[in-house]
Amino acid sequence: MVYEPQEDSEMLLDYIPDYAYGHVLDMGTGSGLLAFEAAKHANYVLAVDIDSEAVANVKEEVIKRKLKNVAVRESNLFSNISSDKKFNLIIFNPPYLPKEEGDSYDKALYGGLQGWEIIDAFLIEAFKHLESEGVILMLFSSHTNEDRVKILMSINYDFEKIAEKSYFFERLFIYKLTAKSR
Repeated sequence: MVYEPQEDSEMLLDYIPDYAYGHVLDMGTGSGLLAFEAAKHANYVLAVDIDSEAVANVKEEVIKRKLKNVAVRESNLFSNISSDKKFNLIIFNPPYLPKEEGDSYDKALYGGLQGWEIIDAFLIEAFKHLESEGVILMLFSSHTNEDRVKILMSINYDFEKIAEKSYFFERLFIYKLTAKSR
């Protein structure tokens, strides 16, 4: 099922023009909204998603829009991305909700039992794919446990919160991450 853009995607969209250049990775592209915005500013955009339906839809949209600088592929996080491929910007609007007992599984929404498990797996691998001056823009929710995510980020990254927006049911955060000196 294709993740239709919600307030989280719209919030992240506003920051793409400030950071997109060179080679960009849109991890968990969903509808492709963020990849298409990045394509306006970057030389090359790789849009990946674990969901084959999302990948097929984004590929169709790339053809329809005649975007020559966007590639699309199926990938479970970095599983289908060459280990030596590096990016100037990595965009990640992950599934971040904690999965509660009885919830039907939706890989676009649930980030694990605590909500941060997919973010943790991403952060471990993303470090290897980030150019030395590269940036990660990552969004997550107050439902994900901001303090836990900060601990996970602190292992390999310097980070700062660049945006926060409150809704009646949650707060959304956008963090900018850069690799600590290697």
